[in-house]
Amino acid sequence: MIGEIRDEKTAKIAIRASMTGHLVVSTIHANHAAGCISRLREFGCNELDIRETVIGLVSQRLVSLICPSCGTSCSNYCGLGKNRRLAIYEILAEPSLEEVIKNGAINSNYQSLAQSINKGIALGYIQESELKGGFVKMKIRHKKSYVRKAEFLIRLGTLLEQGYPIADAFELFLKYEKETNDQALRIMLEKFRKGSSVSEALSVLQLPKNIINFVYFSEYYGDLARGLIDGGQLLRKTQETKAKFQKLIKYPLLLFWILGLFLIIMYRNVFPQFTQLFSTINVELPLVTRMLLAFIEYSPLVIPLFLGSSLFLYVYYYYLFRKKDPLQKAKFYSKVPVAGTYYKVMLTYFFAANLSCLIKSGLAIYDSLAIFKNMEGLGYISKEAEQMIAHLESGEKLDQVIINNTLYLQGLAYIVEHGQANGRLDDELSYYSEWLLLDLEEKLKKLFMIIQPILF
Repeated sequence: MIGEIRDEKTAKIAIRASMTGHLVVSTIHANHAAGCISRLREFGCNELDIRETVIGLVSQRLVSLICPSCGTSCSNYCGLGKNRRLAIYEILAEPSLEEVIKNGAINSNYQSLAQSINKGIALGYIQESELKGGFVKMKIRHKKSYVRKAEFLIRLGTLLEQGYPIADAFELFLKYEKETNDQALRIMLEKFRKGSSVSEALSVLQLPKNIINFVYFSEYYGDLARGLIDGGQLLRKTQETKAKFQKLIKYPLLLFWILGLFLIIMYRNVFPQFTQLFSTINVELPLVTRMLLAFIEYSPLVIPLFLGSSLFLYVYYYYLFRKKDPLQKAKFYSKVPVAGTYYKVMLTYFFAANLSCLIKSGLAIYDSLAIFKNMEGLGYISKEAEQMIAHLESGEKLDQVIINNTLYLQGLAYIVEHGQANGRLDDELSYYSEWLLLDLEEKLKKLFMIIQPILF
């Protein structure tokens, strides 16, 4: 018996002891039974060892009871009597345990601890405060810029690479940010100590979904430090690109505004005199001048037309387009001139990078695709993984499925074919994803070099 698994050393001792045939019983801090798997991964336990050793997980809560008939105080004739506290258990074992380890989620008919408490509340035996006491979700507004958040992820990953436990790393940042009284760091540390995974704790920062998913996968395949660093670098590059575009567009917008003001002044004060001059000498205005006058005359109609079109597009997107199937939306995005190419590159990069890491952790391609399929927030990648599984089950090869049925770059198919042939698919997917990111940077630089002279 081990009193509590609270660090990497204790976790590996427990795993090693159970692999030699001992029955190991211990405790671990987590919000629910399934959260124990995430904690073991954070402690450096790999997927295969967890699958071979963990045979059951139990989460328990001691709740206060109320009588649905009598209220807080029961009569002597009430069957509940003085028995006012009850233990509620959540037992996770096969096959639900296998689903959690394999997919990170439970798809079968499984009643969690929170569901049991909700049932007690509905029947009138448990107060709602019991549920809020253990499962309330915290959300705050975090005013840090995305650039600072990216730096935080990179520094956090660097500390983990140097051997810091994740809790100690959070505490170090709390000391560093002590003067600013950073509430988000305190909440993240509290969520982690209560059993949340790192990706769940980082949701307090309101990071983009793709970055949260990046960290989630890094936890799953046991390389959290690398995932935090790569996720931070990806977020930083995204923000740098956005900042460059904003800087590029500010000056031309100012010029257009000044030009519009200048044309209005010319139309009201200068052009009438030119028109009168040309009419007195009985000469027709030049074509360019007439076109410019017509444009200025009808320009007041352009602004309402532009605003009306923008409002229509916004309503269409909010009420119709965003509710469409992720596959349909992805196909539309991929057909947008210029932007569609960059969209497909980012899809391919995210898929290749995470598939590489999942394969490195010991999972088969089929199992890796199953994880993509069951992961929330992946949009197109999740839906496409479901279709890829169906094609693989029908006997098709993965490289042919990528070429014929997906929006991923064709280069991914060639890498998959070559990697499967020489047995280095995980490494080659990793190299390919790094090259994609480098190529994307070069393409963006060239795009800015083309756009800038046109706008100026």
